Amino acid sequence: MINKVKVVGVSTGVFEVNHSFKGANDKIITALETEIRFTSANSISNTIKVIVFKDSIFERILSQKDKLVVIEGMLRTFNKNSWGKRIKEVFVAPVSVRNARPDTKQQNVVQITGEIIGKTNLKERTSGRFVAEGQVKVKRNGTGFDFIPVVAFDDYAKLLNKAEEGTEITLKGRIHSRAFDFKYEENGEEKEVKRIALEVGVHKLEVEAKEDVQNEKDTKLGLQLGYRRIDKQHYNLVSSMMDNDYELVARKSSKGKYPVHLLKTGTFHYLDSVIKAKRMVNMNYM
Repeated sequence: MINKVKVVGVSTGVFEVNHSFKGANDKIITALETEIRFTSANSISNTIKVIVFKDSIFERILSQKDKLVVIEGMLRTFNKNSWGKRIKEVFVAPVSVRNARPDTKQQNVVQITGEIIGKTNLKERTSGRFVAEGQVKVKRNGTGFDFIPVVAFDDYAKLLNKAEEGTEITLKGRIHSRAFDFKYEENGEEKEVKRIALEVGVHKLEVEAKEDVQNEKDTKLGLQLGYRRIDKQHYNLVSSMMDNDYELVARKSSKGKYPVHLLKTGTFHYLDSVIKAKRMVNMNYM
């Protein structure tokens, strides 16, 4: 899965504790959150939340106020206990932080690949523009997943809305920030505080076709057994069969015949029908 972020923006130099956990030898490790200000070419300002470890080189660089910095990393979601409530927030988790030259152009670029979860919400605004909001589940390098909120407009909004839950998508875009009122109770009194939520605004979207999803499922067993992947570029999968000796996958070509690939031997055969292919496998003719 792809999860890449690059931000060039201005540091605020302000930190607050996000959470702490036990590391090696029961050492307490503290994660801090800070903010980077990004201004686009059309003067739209976004506040981007970044999470770093206390006493790290990343903290030392970002503690410099009003400095232009380059951050490369990934989007991560964390559950945070705030004012007696548990909330899920999105942050940029850096793998690289460095000072930028003064003439460096500000950037805000995101690329992620993941699965759509839940139902996408499509709305038409009074201006006539369509907007769709959804969530993408992105696999982490280790274990677990990050759940990234995304928002798309117009044609991309309609495309996102048509994709079923579990569909794999790849998108490129930009981090958007929006402020919201977080309400909590303190000493029996209801209070509220401004919080920043991050989401990815979609600039380019690719949705995996249904036949590609089925192809992936039908060849999964062969891949697990060490066979090589079949080229999916030119044919539509119509049948997949497994016996003790071979995995056989038949694909319908534009000429109406079925090229049959025996993965273990690497041989390639054209048959008149899938039925004939099944019979040949069952009778061990191949």
